Amino acid sequence: MTTSLASAQLQLPSLIGDHMVFQGGKPAVVWGKDKPGQTVTLSMLGQPVWTKADAKGNWRTSLPALPIGGPYELTVAGSTTITVKDILAGEVWLGSGQSNMEFRMNQLHDRKSAADQAVDSRIRLFLQKPVMSEKPLEEPAGEWKICTPASVGDFSAVAYYFGHNLRQKLKVPVGLIDASWGGTYAESWTPEKALKSDPAFKPIWERWNKVPLAARKGWLKGRFPVDFALRNIRWIPKDSSKAPLTVEAKAVSTVLADADKPGVWGTSVKPGSDIAISLAAGSPRMTGSFLTDAWGFMTTHLGPEGRPADLSAYEGVEFDAKGDGNYILFLSQPSVTDWDNYRTPDPFPVSKEWKHYRIPFSSLKQSGWGKPQPLTPNTISNISFGVDPKPLIEIPSAIYNGMINPLTPFPIKGVVWYQGEANTVHAAEYSHLLGTMIEGWRKAWQEPEMPFILAQLPNYIPTAGQGVGQWGELRDQQRQVAEKPNNGMVVLIDIGESHDIHPKNKAGVGFRMAQVALASAYGQKNALLSPIFESATVEGNKIRIHFKDAEEGLETKGGDLKGFEISGADGKFFPAQGRIDKNTVLLWNGQVPAPTTVRYAWADDPVFNLFGKNSLPASPFASSNH
Repeated sequence: MTTSLASAQLQLPSLIGDHMVFQGGKPAVVWGKDKPGQTVTLSMLGQPVWTKADAKGNWRTSLPALPIGGPYELTVAGSTTITVKDILAGEVWLGSGQSNMEFRMNQLHDRKSAADQAVDSRIRLFLQKPVMSEKPLEEPAGEWKICTPASVGDFSAVAYYFGHNLRQKLKVPVGLIDASWGGTYAESWTPEKALKSDPAFKPIWERWNKVPLAARKGWLKGRFPVDFALRNIRWIPKDSSKAPLTVEAKAVSTVLADADKPGVWGTSVKPGSDIAISLAAGSPRMTGSFLTDAWGFMTTHLGPEGRPADLSAYEGVEFDAKGDGNYILFLSQPSVTDWDNYRTPDPFPVSKEWKHYRIPFSSLKQSGWGKPQPLTPNTISNISFGVDPKPLIEIPSAIYNGMINPLTPFPIKGVVWYQGEANTVHAAEYSHLLGTMIEGWRKAWQEPEMPFILAQLPNYIPTAGQGVGQWGELRDQQRQVAEKPNNGMVVLIDIGESHDIHPKNKAGVGFRMAQVALASAYGQKNALLSPIFESATVEGNKIRIHFKDAEEGLETKGGDLKGFEISGADGKFFPAQGRIDKNTVLLWNGQVPAPTTVRYAWADDPVFNLFGKNSLPASPFASSNH
């Protein structure tokens, strides 16, 4: 994008920039700022349009829909002139949600080969930066890039694979907008007007209003201050006759790799945080400010030459600390994965005066999302002290205001949404909340039929058995949302990872989302879809389950039907026997002579084996309230 003068008064939002994609079949909406009252002329394909900036300098207009393809140029002339180059017209989709949508291409196990294959000049990427705000913002924060191995690395893997599959099938340009934020709750993504107009969401605002005003303002700016200093760190021997072993503080470094040298302290923080580390009289200190939900810590290695330390002769650690805020102690163990470690179960507060802390190993709990493993004191690699991040559930509507509202003037085809892990803490409310959010987005875009495709949560974290955990409930809440007009859902119960909340098969997720989009948004008849529960009918002492999107029939993988349970009016569930009858399933159990309710794959990491003939899994469900 070029301007005629460096001091131009004319401004365009970053969504209207070089390499952009306009949604095909819809007017090309363009907006911006200029001097109040300034006439602004827009021209594309020789079709000029005139508008005028209002008293605040804002203007907005549209040009006729562009023919699919390009590239095109847009000239905007007001107090100065801007030319936007290399514009395409095609299909524009927004990918949003929490960490599994945010999960970047460069986080995949095969990230180099995946990125090397992501070369397509007709796919364009817009990465919206994480922003929170108390009031709706107007300016998006990002820029359009041509899809290359370099540009795709920091982009959502799910969104990329979704767009890649659409591009292969539709043979048109594809624009992808990635607006995602790990660890977030649906409350934060929902417009304030939608939340406040429903009495059911009153507790959300009551919780937020209890947060002190100064803290609220700081969190909404996306920052909170950090000040943490340590001294006299030492391991407590099991044999009281022996002296404690000191953890040294020789130096600090801004290069995290240096923290692999015992006694050298470094920091690792979520990008965007502003943190400094210093050392005075043997006291390492971490100061600055963190993003509201940021992870970050100060750390040093323990063993020589990068090896773990043997702390089996010690029962814990003690230290002195001062500063401001709440912090967490971590011990790292090489045998655990996916950011796991062993931490104090609750954060400990520090104050302006030095205070002594004593932490037994027996009090530490494994954190992260990996396979549960015991702490082995003979293989401890690092000691770290981390910040206690502010939970985003306490900030309703703030992410919508900062990340979604700025996008709403820009026409899109639809949304792909991967979120819900955070909301498992109150799963029974999710369908109402997410439905409210979706309708709020549609109103904001003025598109009442805008397609919205969600990812049903995959299998995760083994539990004691069927009926245990909150993920089964939330999956069914997602299914209920998907039943509403213009909504769709992909089933992922077979491609999760039991011990990893961030399963790596993002290509499979993107492929399935594209199949739902091809069927629902583009009317293609041969798309591959999962069987979804439709209805249940009682037939004497049996109950028959009907599925939609199962016209070719059903099949099991791994023997007889598994994962079904039925109950009578008393609500007591029993494992069901059953058989497949074309595209239905007939179930029974001798202990349930009058069945009323069925549920399937009802656990965090459930037993299941029902698939469509296309090898896609049937969705977990409950046939009625339970």
